[in-house]
Amino acid sequence: MLAVGEAELRAGRPAAIFKLTVLLGMYQARRDRLIQAQQRGLSKAEVALLTSPGKLALLVTTSDCPALRQVETFETACRPWKCKGQVTCNHPEVRGCPVREAGTILRRTGVLGKLPTSAWLQLYHRRRWSTVLKEILEQETDPCRRAQLLVTYFEQLAGLGPKVSTLLVSALSTPALAPGLAPLWPDFDGHDLVVLDTHANRLLDLLRPKGSPRTARAREQWLRLQAKEIDLRCYHPNLPQYSPRLVQQALYWFGSRSNRLAHGDPCAQEPEKACSACVPTFCPFGLNPKKRLS
Repeated sequence: MLAVGEAELRAGRPAAIFKLTVLLGMYQARRDRLIQAQQRGLSKAEVALLTSPGKLALLVTTSDCPALRQVETFETACRPWKCKGQVTCNHPEVRGCPVREAGTILRRTGVLGKLPTSAWLQLYHRRRWSTVLKEILEQETDPCRRAQLLVTYFEQLAGLGPKVSTLLVSALSTPALAPGLAPLWPDFDGHDLVVLDTHANRLLDLLRPKGSPRTARAREQWLRLQAKEIDLRCYHPNLPQYSPRLVQQALYWFGSRSNRLAHGDPCAQEPEKACSACVPTFCPFGLNPKKRLS
């Protein structure tokens, strides 16, 4: 029920972009496996409330909430929060609120409950997605800068920060990450983007010189410098020469225990035959050999 259809995503249809935005937005400040378990446990009705444009359209257009009357004021007029484990807001008298219902389903912060409605208003309602793409294409000629402008647009959606916004845009505009499923490429180029999450920050801090500033800007600058030294065409002819996004993704995969276990990594399956060229301070199995098979 939660999967985004490949054909719809390949075509860049607004409904697929909307659904992908909501689903990726759930993966914030919590382990992937926990979110995946939560998503698998959602009922059909809960999935529809979170990811169905038709369901959101019905709820938003029939609601009596004054915060939903104007797209331009929704982000500031709607203020949800949690009180004693329950999601409430500055208009508690309104019944059938899509924001409160989403917040209850997601079981996270009240603000994250705004994401489905915010995404519907900013991406789907009145063909807004097509309008946004057209405006950026007319404003900027460089595909990499276009991708960054789109990241900035996504950041204004409730519940989306820089990390998820960058992850989303790079997924839509970096073909090497998902061949055939990057509908914005080549008009938008995500190869120059960098996704900095807790996992990436930890790995970068292990690799950088001791005493390096532990700021997002410093980490990103260091990664970009390293990426300039790596010609990705040596690994595959279809890859670009330079891509901080792909270098960062490689770091993520190498440092992710769960991903390497899932792909039968020899370091996890046969430790006695592996690690001849290991980076023990960086490899998750080298850091804690006792958990190789966990």
